[in-house]
Amino acid sequence: SSDLTFLDALRDGYVKPLVPVDAGEDETIDVEGLASVGGDFDLEEMAPRAIKLAPSHVKTVIDVMQKFNRRRVLVFCCNIEHVDKVEAEFRRLGVPAVGVHSRSVPGKRDKSVEAFRHGIAPVLVSCNMFNTGFDVPEIDGLGLCRAWKSAVGYAQGLGRGARATLVAENCMV
Repeated sequence: SSDLTFLDALRDGYVKPLVPVDAGEDETIDVEGLASVGGDFDLEEMAPRAIKLAPSHVKTVIDVMQKFNRRRVLVFCCNIEHVDKVEAEFRRLGVPAVGVHSRSVPGKRDKSVEAFRHGIAPVLVSCNMFNTGFDVPEIDGLGLCRAWKSAVGYAQGLGRGARATLVAENCMV
């Protein structure tokens, strides 16, 4: 039925609960004055603001992973430079993250997704690649290292962590 809501799907067991984690005011990306592109924020314009917060964002994601035993975290970034910085920060802190984007070396995307899918890499970092149609039900954490203006885009991102599975009872956001 077209009347099915997220709450209906949750009640009926089609999706798993999304559990918000307040990262704090100092981790919020300032979106004041950002231009819009196609109904969402201009991610190239947002990227420098998000990159400045990358060390703090990564530390928060790692803290949540450790505190709540999260094993598959999908991280959303603004652009290629942001993905590379966030991936490097995870690795610097000892977390085997994999970052993929449109300029990844040939074969890296498929290898990275498989490593993530099988738990070899607990963190997958990307920009504009896995917002829709990406099905890894084991995702139990989402790192939102970018802001959304588009409610539909935001809902699609959240949907990556809402897939029902016996492996994860909820998804931290």
